[in-house]
Amino acid sequence: MKRIMWLAIFLLALYGTNFAAAQVDLSPGVGRISLIHGDVSTQRGDTGDWAAAALNQPVVAGDQVSTGAGSRAEVQLDFANILRLGDSSQAKIATLARTQIQVQVGQGLADYSVFKDSDADIEIDTPNVAIHPSSREGVYRIAVSGGETQVTVRKGSGEISTPPGSARGGKGQSAIVRGTADNAEYKLAEAPAKDGWDSWNSQRDGLIRDAQSWSHINRYYTGGQDLDTYGHWVYVPDCGYAWAPAVAVGWAPYRFGRWVWEPYWGWTWVSYEPWGWAPYHYGRWFLYGSSWCWWPGPLAVYPAYYPVWAPAYVSFFGFGYAGAGFSFGFGFGNVGWFPIGPADPFYPWWG
Repeated sequence: MKRIMWLAIFLLALYGTNFAAAQVDLSPGVGRISLIHGDVSTQRGDTGDWAAAALNQPVVAGDQVSTGAGSRAEVQLDFANILRLGDSSQAKIATLARTQIQVQVGQGLADYSVFKDSDADIEIDTPNVAIHPSSREGVYRIAVSGGETQVTVRKGSGEISTPPGSARGGKGQSAIVRGTADNAEYKLAEAPAKDGWDSWNSQRDGLIRDAQSWSHINRYYTGGQDLDTYGHWVYVPDCGYAWAPAVAVGWAPYRFGRWVWEPYWGWTWVSYEPWGWAPYHYGRWFLYGSSWCWWPGPLAVYPAYYPVWAPAYVSFFGFGYAGAGFSFGFGFGNVGWFPIGPADPFYPWWG
C-alpha cells in the first residue's frame, strides 16, 4: 500500500497537470548544440546577435549556426532529427516544432539524419532547391557551393523541388542543381563514393541510435545517449532505475551552468556539463543515500507517452519571488533555485 501511495504521489505531482498537454503539445520546439569541433557560432533569431556557440545551448526557430574553417557542429533538433555542419558552413533553423521542421542551408556541407518514429514533416532548403525527405528514416547529404547544390541520399528517399519541376531520389542517388532559384536546372546521377564526412556522420548516428540508456528512458528524451559515458544506472527500490552521474563529492544538480533568456520559454538552464541536456529538461532529481540521482519518471519507457520539455525543473526562492511566479528584475544575486524532487509541486513560468 505504501508503494502504491508513493507512486500515486509521483504521478500526480509529476504528470498530473502536464500529461494531457504533453499528448497535444503545441509549444515551440527547442533543439540543442550537441557537439562542437573548432570555431562554431550562433546567431539569435530574436536579437540578431552572433556569439560563440556553447555545448547544450538551446536552439529555437529563427536561430542560425555557422562553422569556421576546419570546424564541425551538431544540432539535435529533437529526438529523431539531427543536423550536422561541416567546415565553413551556415544554416538557419527556420521552423522547429513537433510536427514541422524547416532548415535552410545557405552554404557549405551539411548532413541531415532522420531516425525512425520522427513526428515532423521536414523541409531542407538551399538557395536553389527544396528537399523533402519522404521516409521516416533517412540520411541526406547537402553540399552548397556558389550556384550549385548537390543532394545525396545515403539512406531513405526524398523529393527535390525547383520551379521547373521536381524529382524523387532514393538511396544511392544524387541530384545536382545549378542556377538561381528562378531558373534552376537539375540532373540525377549515381551517388559519389562515401568519404570521411559520411563515415563520421554514420558513426555519430550509431552512437546516438544504439545508446544503452534507451533501455531506461523514453527515446523522446533528446540527449539520452550522453548518459552512457558520464554515469551509470542504479536500481532504487519503489522507484525503478535512476541515473547517477560520475561527479565529485559535494556536487549538486543545477549548479554548474548559467541561465539564458529564450523567447516563449523564459529563463532556461544551460549546463556546462557535457551530459547536461536530458537530466535538466526532463524528469526529476533526488538524493539517494549520499548521492544525487536523476529519475526519468515512471512513464519514461511507455511508448505512447510524449514528455514535456521544460527550460528547467527547479523551484525558485528569494527576493522578488511571489507565489507561482517570480521576477529577475532585481538580479540573480537575489534569487536562488533548487531541483524539485519526484513528489514536489512544480509551477511552470513559461508560455
